[in-house]
Amino acid sequence: MARSTSSDADFGCGPLTASQVGLFVAGLDPRGNGLCGVAFEPSEFGGMSRVAVDPAGSLVVAGTFQGTIDLGDGPLSSPPMEQSMLIARLIP
Repeated sequence: MARSTSSDADFGCGPLTASQVGLFVAGLDPRGNGLCGVAFEPSEFGGMSRVAVDPAGSLVVAGTFQGTIDLGDGPLSSPPMEQSMLIARLIP
């Protein structure tokens, strides 16, 4: 599951904090119970729109953001006052 939220969420590994509008990716078991999750905090706003699992078991997510966001390999910035697209592979 990949979405945005303006409040904290917990998917089984402790709370994910969203001080503004945070983006999160969460794993669910076959019954829909939360397994774990990770959150990303854009400096202005963002949204996750797609998630998939590749053959190696990594999550691939797509979405948009405005401002600056760090997906784990250093900050990415959008042009001023514009949204940018993001596509990222999250390795377990």
